[in-house]
Amino acid sequence: MLPAQCTAPWQSVVTGHRRKPRPLSRTHRLGDCAGRGLVWLLCLFSSWASAQITGLTRYPVGPDTLPQEIVAGPDGQMWFTQRQLVGSTTSVVQLGLDGTTRGTYQTAAWAAVPSRLGAGTDGNIWVTVWDGEAIRVAPDGTQARFSAPASVVGYAGWATGITPGPDGQMWMVLQGGVARIAPDGSMAAYPIASSSYFGLNGSIVTGPDGQLWIADGGTARIIRLDPKTGNSQSYPLPDPSSYPAGLTAGPDGQVWFTVPTAQQIGRIHPVDGSLQFFTPPTYAPASITVGPDGNLWYVTAQYNGQNVVGRITPQGRITEYPVLKGSKGSSITAGPDGKLWLTEELIDPVAGGVSTGNIVTFALPARVTGLATGPGGTVTPASQDLRMGVSATLTLSPDTGYLVDTVEADRCGPLGLSEPGTVSTGVLSSDCTVSARFTAPQCSASPARGFAGAPASLLCSGLPAVGALDIPGATCSDTVDGQATCLGTIGQTDGSGSARDALGHAVALPALLSPVAPAVCQARPAAGFANTPVALRCTGLPPAASLSVAGAQCAPPEPDGSVLCQGLLMGGDQSLPDAVTTLDDGSEARQPIGFETLPGPTCQAEPNPARSGTPISIQCSDVPAGSVATLANGVCVVGSDGQATCQGTAGLGADELGLNPTLSFELNGGTARIVTPLALLNAPPSPADPLTPVPTLGTTGLGALIGLLLLGARRQRQRGR
Repeated sequence: MLPAQCTAPWQSVVTGHRRKPRPLSRTHRLGDCAGRGLVWLLCLFSSWASAQITGLTRYPVGPDTLPQEIVAGPDGQMWFTQRQLVGSTTSVVQLGLDGTTRGTYQTAAWAAVPSRLGAGTDGNIWVTVWDGEAIRVAPDGTQARFSAPASVVGYAGWATGITPGPDGQMWMVLQGGVARIAPDGSMAAYPIASSSYFGLNGSIVTGPDGQLWIADGGTARIIRLDPKTGNSQSYPLPDPSSYPAGLTAGPDGQVWFTVPTAQQIGRIHPVDGSLQFFTPPTYAPASITVGPDGNLWYVTAQYNGQNVVGRITPQGRITEYPVLKGSKGSSITAGPDGKLWLTEELIDPVAGGVSTGNIVTFALPARVTGLATGPGGTVTPASQDLRMGVSATLTLSPDTGYLVDTVEADRCGPLGLSEPGTVSTGVLSSDCTVSARFTAPQCSASPARGFAGAPASLLCSGLPAVGALDIPGATCSDTVDGQATCLGTIGQTDGSGSARDALGHAVALPALLSPVAPAVCQARPAAGFANTPVALRCTGLPPAASLSVAGAQCAPPEPDGSVLCQGLLMGGDQSLPDAVTTLDDGSEARQPIGFETLPGPTCQAEPNPARSGTPISIQCSDVPAGSVATLANGVCVVGSDGQATCQGTAGLGADELGLNPTLSFELNGGTARIVTPLALLNAPPSPADPLTPVPTLGTTGLGALIGLLLLGARRQRQRGR
């Protein structure tokens, strides 16, 4: 069944607006919200705010008995009046909160029908009857009757509303005015003139301003009475044919009342007397009270059986609950148990009259709304119709890549985590909204790539307000405004990890740091002496990087990351430069070149000192394999054991010293060459030893070469032994 339409403040009727009362169809009522854009949506939303009442309990009063006025007594029990259709008697009934009748106290015959109830500050229940009297009923049923002064009784003696005043005494409405009842039962009269034949007729209540307010159904007005001076002021309703009925002091500091004949609920401001009206969907709102939820609750009293219990907020939003089908409401009030209590009269579907009724009680409904305030997830269920006094559970489900950022509760009490992804409200005391905002965490890296060991930072945003950020190998700051910074080292962290929210959801964060390796270079040849010309082939150069080698010229990189370089890689100190890879952010990494540095052989000559022109023998060690030894004006033999032997003549092919012949070693077909110093010392000539002529390379030189070869072979055999 559709809930009733909302009526918001923009539909209120201000003082001076007059219209003919008429019932509205449901279609027409829903149409009242049309054409207002977002307002229309809000209007419809408020109409669905609480469409069901759960935990409804009915207590039958018995056959041929009609319950009427009901109040919460000062003794913590419920009290109501009833009329017996058979026997023509009236009673006041004391009802326990469990529905048990604690006492039934007959008050009058039909000639003096009980009208209204009031809970006195003296601990008693007060009842007005139609013969101009007030009856005081003690909790044990003891009764005392007090008659009103003749000046206010009126021609028929009708007494209607009664209430405790701001002075603690009881005040009741009669046809000719108002009477104040002292604790001893004596009454003071405050006449109020009326243009109606029936005089004053209606409810009375103490307002938030400490004044007494009366809904006068006889003359369509609201009356304010000063209890200290007895002065009164009238506020006519816009429609003189309307009939104000129910009356209560509202939670907003104003006085609220019902106008059944005009299908209206009104309120009057106690300061300036301004009036405002709201139109509920269902005709004939009757009794009205303030509920434990701070809203106003009313019942309707149509004889067609289409009656409701309605709620109107201080802002004027109305929701109706179809709990009175087949009956009509008479009176509604809040009980000491936090529930609402009302009387209903059952309508005979055939005859159309009433013959019996119930006392109805229910915990106030509470609708729990789950709302996602943006994209990225859902809150389920979207709505729950519960009752006050219980808790609700909602599930928060982020979409893929999202987390729960914040969870806010409006009138839900403290939220708790019942299980991962699920929150529970506190004990409901009103409608409640749980709203969640979702967020998508993401991180960026600076730099996004680098060499192993290089520092890097991650800036993560979209983090939940409460949660955790975990990046293995990195240290992260606290989250502020959804952002956190993580510091790490490339090679120790790749920037991947996870972000979690307070409800146990997690989002995996991808790897953002790309470690790169510097280019690797191999020399051709792979070994050499100082000042050796070398060609380099380098591979693995990262994209957008450059390569440099001291002493070499490098070509632009190929698409596959290879680079060719050429140059002299070493000076005389035999130092070897590194291949330097430079990234686009300026960071560098050095990689040794794959080149074997050869220090060169060590040679000694005999004899030393020697005279120019004399034969010398040279022994060399640490000779690189594959070397070719060359001695100016001599011969050399290179063995496989890193030894070399040379025979020559001092002073022939000599260097600038005039004595040392040039001895050189070459590798790789001459691409690597080193000259080995001999450090021969010059021996002075001896008179007893004349200078021996320098032999020519004839038979003597040939014999020396043969002898040198035999000597080398003999040494090889000796080593082999």
